[in-house]
Amino acid sequence: MRKTLFLAAAIIVAAQSFGQLYVTAGTGYSLAMPESVLGTSTVQTPSSTTKTNNYGSLGTGMNYKLNLGYFFTKNLGVDLGFTLLKGPKQLMESHLYEVARVDASSNATATAIGFAPSLVYKMDNGLYGRIGLATKIGGQTDVDVYNKSPRDANTYSVTTAKAVVNGKIPLGLTSALGYSYAINDQLSIFGEAEILSINVKRDKLTYSEFDTSIYLNDGTLAMAGVYSIDNLPPGYTKTTSFGETYTNEEGTGLTSVSNYSSLGLSVGISYSF
Repeated sequence: MRKTLFLAAAIIVAAQSFGQLYVTAGTGYSLAMPESVLGTSTVQTPSSTTKTNNYGSLGTGMNYKLNLGYFFTKNLGVDLGFTLLKGPKQLMESHLYEVARVDASSNATATAIGFAPSLVYKMDNGLYGRIGLATKIGGQTDVDVYNKSPRDANTYSVTTAKAVVNGKIPLGLTSALGYSYAINDQLSIFGEAEILSINVKRDKLTYSEFDTSIYLNDGTLAMAGVYSIDNLPPGYTKTTSFGETYTNEEGTGLTSVSNYSSLGLSVGISYSF
């Protein structure tokens, strides 16, 4: 018992004598890792149909980081990391059949705010490692939809729509390996690689724009605004909520999982107080 109390007291004294608060800011790019199937591209002709998987991750894109941390000892500390992800537009689904005047596609652009509490261990030579939990505390996926399809021998319809998909709060894992170079006692520059493993379930989809118009085969507008955000076609609702089970209740659907895993490479600066 005395040994335990002595060890605890020694750790507290060491932490109080060395305690160091720091803040870091950085930016970089996150690569899809691992990739998963985002959707399928279909190219159709009168004699054949070719389907190709679209691979990627919604965790891909520019990342902007802000970390707050505290070293209890010279080497061991805790880190609270916040990340803003701004993803590129990624193709989810497409279907092209030129002879039949079919051209449809959906693209997704992700924005996410991540939070990751971690343990960090720094070696004397500047190398450091970090491991912890990760979640998403904000953000959304913007979806752009385009659908051109024939109505009869003389006309075709074009539908353009925008929707926002919000996800349920997820839980994942994060780990990082980096190197910090001290410019002086307070200021450092760093570079790191971070692996994030996380998936997000769909919670809700909300249409923000919707338009269906009719065109003649020569491209002349025949009828504008047949359907709109305030007059959606049968089977559509402005908001759809997703769950683990599905009934035929209007405005509901079965949830799916989106991959947000990535390998992030970033550089930045660190300031110690």
